[in-house]
Amino acid sequence: GSTAALGDAPGEIAVLSDLPLGRPATDVVAGAYHTCALLDDATVKCWGLDSFGQLGRGSNQPMGDQPGEVAALSAVPIPAAHSLVAGFGHTCALLTNGRVACWGDGFFGQLGYGSTDIVGDAPGEVAALTPISFSSPAAELTAGRDHMCAKLSDGSVTCWGLGSFGQTGMDSNQRLGDEPGERADLLPSVALPSPVLTLDAGATHTCAVLDDMTLRCWGSGAQGRLGLGDTRTRGDQSGDMAALTPVPIGADVLPVELVSFEGVASGSRVVLRWQTAAETDNVGFVVEHASLTDATESTLPAPPLWTPLHTIAGAGTTNETQRYAWTTPDLTPGRHRFRLRQRDLDGSEHLSPIVEVAVGLDGSGFLLTSLHPNPARDASHATLHVSVRQHVRADVIDLLGRTIATVWDGELDADRAQPLDVDASQLGAGLYLLRVQGERFATTTPLRVVH
Repeated sequence: GSTAALGDAPGEIAVLSDLPLGRPATDVVAGAYHTCALLDDATVKCWGLDSFGQLGRGSNQPMGDQPGEVAALSAVPIPAAHSLVAGFGHTCALLTNGRVACWGDGFFGQLGYGSTDIVGDAPGEVAALTPISFSSPAAELTAGRDHMCAKLSDGSVTCWGLGSFGQTGMDSNQRLGDEPGERADLLPSVALPSPVLTLDAGATHTCAVLDDMTLRCWGSGAQGRLGLGDTRTRGDQSGDMAALTPVPIGADVLPVELVSFEGVASGSRVVLRWQTAAETDNVGFVVEHASLTDATESTLPAPPLWTPLHTIAGAGTTNETQRYAWTTPDLTPGRHRFRLRQRDLDGSEHLSPIVEVAVGLDGSGFLLTSLHPNPARDASHATLHVSVRQHVRADVIDLLGRTIATVWDGELDADRAQPLDVDASQLGAGLYLLRVQGERFATTTPLRVVH
């Protein structure tokens, strides 16, 4: 709630207080002059400079420089978010459904909507945006200064935004995503020789670890940042990507000492945690998943049934204890198995023990995910699962029990995910309840509407 610097005088860090965000934060990202936090209910709150709408508030005024502003922040009006990235003046969220929502400065096409418009500096703009839906769900995002890249679940990579140094990997120095027909989901993939495990971006360059455990970098080569022994830019000329060679970082490798791996259900998600005692040339871990609906109860899933969910970079070489944690997207109710595929620089792989976690129903016969965003201005969303086929009705009611709107009324199959979408724009400001009634259960959950 001020503009004072902190950390430049003795004792200031020791007395720092938690930011009043209202809920625990699970992730945080920083742009040039703004910060955004992902909260444990999958909502997003941002503060700092807002010249380009990068806070997603429908304004261009800074937030957080006056007392009480952060405590009063409302959530960015987007569907449930899984992770965040931030560029110089823009912010993007990977949603739990594998789509991508971006807001802020779009001058170079970095928002991926096929225009140069700023999104988020006027009321209603973020709530009205249509998230980018790729042919395969997005699994990871990275942001440069003015460009973006998404790794899709099939291992391909799409980049858009400023390309003056070839950082989009399109053998061109032209912008992508700034003209009609260049929406990010319509762009070609970066031409790489094998699927990508993980990627990261600097201000004007991009690097990716491929599944053959090689590292490829493209974009500005100034100061040797591509690791190829020169300062040449790559990716801005025809043929550059096809001729791109791996970064020469080979080394002798020893196994990673994994000392624990556990999973705990948290609503419709699973929190995975693991710890290593030492690591040598550890590239990272691929979290793999198999649902027991994909296999018989008496056998472990066959290798083709294991699906990679996420990649987390390792610590390289260290003798210090390393702790890792990752939360899955929403899962269908039932029993789920997880394992880690740890990969070394020489390409060798090691599988962890399997962790099995029961998600959702817990004998109650249904699972209703939290409404998000909540409070809501335009729309709020939840998902319902039932263990037995039955008729279900979902209504928005007021505090006197009067039905205001019917969200769903019909038969719901077992283990089918049924979206429950509340049109909050048609509701007056205030407190409501979402009442869900089946043949075998009944529940309510609060919804606050603000305008």
